[in-house]
Amino acid sequence: MRLQTIRRHLAAAATALLAATGAQAAVVGIEPDADLSAGPFTVALPGGVSYTFADSGERGGFFDRALPAVRTSGPQARVNFNVPIFGGDVATYFTDEGRRPVSGPGVLGEWKAAPEFETIDAQTSSYIILEFDLADGTHYGFALLSGLTLFDFAYESEPGRAVRARPGPFEPIAAPIPLPAGLPLLAGALGGLALLRRRRRAA
Repeated sequence: MRLQTIRRHLAAAATALLAATGAQAAVVGIEPDADLSAGPFTVALPGGVSYTFADSGERGGFFDRALPAVRTSGPQARVNFNVPIFGGDVATYFTDEGRRPVSGPGVLGEWKAAPEFETIDAQTSSYIILEFDLADGTHYGFALLSGLTLFDFAYESEPGRAVRARPGPFEPIAAPIPLPAGLPLLAGALGGLALLRRRRRAA
């Protein structure tokens, strides 16, 4: 009876420690400053989600500037398109402090996959907003472009949570998982369970 109680307590401690090491909400991303005139640039995320940015081959605006384009990896990766009355291009937004866009549930426009390159009207610094599905749910993010330069790509690590576009620095997308402070205790608890099992078999 005592052995079962000890095992229960060790298992509960292990579960609590694993729960305590869960990810905190954070804006994660990269600042590649990628020159798209040199070739496409792809941001790959878990689960086969990716966004590829490239030179659209189109020009626009008063200064006839080259415009970028975006392509998504599939239906699990989407970009926001303007409300039809304003046209069907990938939505772009002003970047001054008071008008930075929020990417999240319920924003205006239509979320669509872009299996073929879609032109972005990014003549000046412009944010586009992103939505994609990972194993833990739907995430929201943004990309900052100006002409043929991709400056930032970032998203909220917590699924279902809106994110306000902003400059970096961000938590790195591919950051190594830090060893939590309780890991040695967790290892000890698991080791204790193994030792108890061994003793029980020997008895």
